Amino acid sequence: MVRWVLLLLSYGAAGQALVLDHTKTHTVVDGDLLSPAWTAGADYGATIALDTRTFVSVLGVPPGVPWCLFARRPNWSPAEAQIRLFPEALSFPPSTPQSGIFVSTPVFLDVGIEMLPVLSGFGEVSQVEIQWLLQDASVLQDMGNVDRSVLWRLVDGGCPP
Repeated sequence: MVRWVLLLLSYGAAGQALVLDHTKTHTVVDGDLLSPAWTAGADYGATIALDTRTFVSVLGVPPGVPWCLFARRPNWSPAEAQIRLFPEALSFPPSTPQSGIFVSTPVFLDVGIEMLPVLSGFGEVSQVEIQWLLQDASVLQDMGNVDRSVLWRLVDGGCPP
């Protein structure tokens, strides 16, 4: 049985507030997720939807001012399954023309020191949903119970192209 425990940390730019609300911080990956379930020789599907949902709020940003939310996963083995973040831009209803979301594309979090852009917007936003997916997991990668962290960073300016 593999249990992913995600330690979710955040760091905000000066004068801005990054609020991350998480529905769950762990997911149990077990025989229920095999295809077919609980069958000898079976493996996991290509993508496993994790129970974790993150709701992002960016506060303290003046109207019309762009920002970028970055994330990275430190200290993970490249042999592990990938974590994929899937921002749900449609979950965010802009309240004014001075706030909104620019970019909302799935992001694979790779191991390393580089922060990857997850979400780009402008002005204040509230409760933008990010879904978590486990990509390309395999029974052969079973590592037992492990804790993993994701670091977040909010910066002024839009995300790089």
